Amino acid sequence: MVNGASPNVVHSLDAAALHETVVRCNKEHGIYDFSFIHDSYGTHANKCDQLSETLRQVFVDMFSKDILNNWRSQLSDQHPHLDFPEPPEFGDADISRIKESLYFFA
Repeated sequence: MVNGASPNVVHSLDAAALHETVVRCNKEHGIYDFSFIHDSYGTHANKCDQLSETLRQVFVDMFSKDILNNWRSQLSDQHPHLDFPEPPEFGDADISRIKESLYFFA
């Protein structure tokens, strides 16, 4: 991977999670007031539980998919003359457990 590409991918995933969380909070809970500093998410105290639940669900939805393999496939389709390494295999971590975690972002 090109030097510096890894952080860019991670930051783009963080940004995608932020965007999807805001959209879902707007649509599902009527939350329109937010405060963001890097990876910290905030809203009014009476809406924190909904924000927290939504953020966790967004992460479960995003990271239950094989993002790296999907990305590799897209790159291979766009650049068939290049060889891309296979991404690492999934371990046995269960991303859905973040729903039960006491501490997670918001």
